Amino acid sequence: MSDPDAKLKKQRDQFLAFAFASADLFLEISESGKITFALGASKGMTGITDKEMMGMNWLSLFSAFDQAKLIDRLENARLGKRWGPELVDLNEDIIKRKGIITGIKMPGM
Repeated sequence: MSDPDAKLKKQRDQFLAFAFASADLFLEISESGKITFALGASKGMTGITDKEMMGMNWLSLFSAFDQAKLIDRLENARLGKRWGPELVDLNEDIIKRKGIITGIKMPGM
């Protein structure tokens, strides 16, 4: 697949994810755990804009208690297989709120 095709496929995949997450917060996470893409209800859910989230460690959005659970889910994720939904607490230093998280480890990412 040429680079233009790969870019188009990535845009299509992101568009489809966003179509199902219009009232949610969609995050794309690098292998190092940094937020590489954010779109959706970030400001309303966390008080942090999509742009401000870029480069943040994704785990910092969640309570210390839930971070260990999320690390485990990520380490045991299988390519192309969804996990969740699971109830989580957001980081109290950001906002005291509960959320529901679902994840998927995308092939080729």
